[in-house]
Amino acid sequence: MEIARDLCRKLGYYNLNPNTISWKEKMGIRRLPADHFMILRGEVQLSSRAMGQLTPEEWRPMIASGLIYYKTLTRNSLVGMLTTMFPIALLVPAVLLVSFKYLEGSILTYPIVLALIVLTFLAGTRFLMYPKRLWFKADVEAARILGKESLVESLRKIDQLDPNRTGKRGSLARPSPSERVENLARTDKRLDTR
Repeated sequence: MEIARDLCRKLGYYNLNPNTISWKEKMGIRRLPADHFMILRGEVQLSSRAMGQLTPEEWRPMIASGLIYYKTLTRNSLVGMLTTMFPIALLVPAVLLVSFKYLEGSILTYPIVLALIVLTFLAGTRFLMYPKRLWFKADVEAARILGKESLVESLRKIDQLDPNRTGKRGSLARPSPSERVENLARTDKRLDTR
């Protein structure tokens, strides 16, 4: 608990003020991945699969990354939603209405509808991938603050706790520990070439 409070102070997140840590096995019917991290009303939630598997110092970069992620998510989620889905929600019905009213019987109606379906799909995918990009950014920031090696080692150790998931891809919205390590390696290479 002290690590989370110390990191909140170090990162300037004074309003988060975590006061408890809980270990969760499932969220609803879904089993939580070993790298699960959530902060909700002052409670830091971690996966029970990782309980006792990492030392407090190995938890430090994982908690830092999670805190950065949640702080960034809450700050940017409205902006991300407004810039991605709101224009689509306004554009699609308007274009459909115009195309059916003014292009009735025209050959252009179907390409316009198809283009809108594709546009909606692409915007939805971008919106769903937004949290994944935030995890990658949070990892880079945590690595910059606490050191890349400690975060990479913790991620690799956690990756081994999910034998069915080791080395595999995460979901559209959440990267796996191995994807997070790969992203840190790519980021490191880009920084080296500058």
